[in-house]
Amino acid sequence: MAIEQWEIYQADLDPTRGHEQRGERPVLILSSEPFNRRSIMVIVAPLTTLKPGRKLYPAEAFIPAGAAGQPEGSLVLIHQMRSLDLTRLGKRYGRLTDPDLRTQVSKALDFALGDAFQ
Repeated sequence: MAIEQWEIYQADLDPTRGHEQRGERPVLILSSEPFNRRSIMVIVAPLTTLKPGRKLYPAEAFIPAGAAGQPEGSLVLIHQMRSLDLTRLGKRYGRLTDPDLRTQVSKALDFALGDAFQ
């Protein structure tokens, strides 16, 4: 399976502990194509639906419904990123291609990780 950065897949995140995002939910692939080609793991950020009145935090980015094939407007939870075995991935929704939305995700990554990794 060829997995590309910026794609969204359905994933099984269970089992989890504490405040980790759990259950079946979409995830955004953060890891690069060279990494993905050589690994049995991918680095992802889980998505969650945006509830009315919920505040957007700096380590999150909003993706409107359908922007990457996902059915609902979603928050990318950078602060919940994790590595997953490829067997946890299911249906592919699509790929985030909008440069402005990618920039928002990148800004959330910068906030969470700082500039130490650039």
